[in-house]
Amino acid sequence: MVWLEIEPQSAEALLGMEVGHELVDVLKRGIRAAMGAVPSPAVFYTRSPARPNPLALHPVTVREIAARC
Repeated sequence: MVWLEIEPQSAEALLGMEVGHELVDVLKRGIRAAMGAVPSPAVFYTRSPARPNPLALHPVTVREIAARC
């Protein structure tokens, strides 16, 4: 099980979220070292599945909401 912790300054954006809601978690991640520092522009043109993508999308279901005091 994975827990997501929301910073207090962002909590207002989640008003109305309830247990059972389905969300998409968007994470920014680093480009794999094996890809090299600068990918070839042709990688994007060919729509290769190996092109670097700094975003990771994960479908999640809210199981619990706990307030931090």
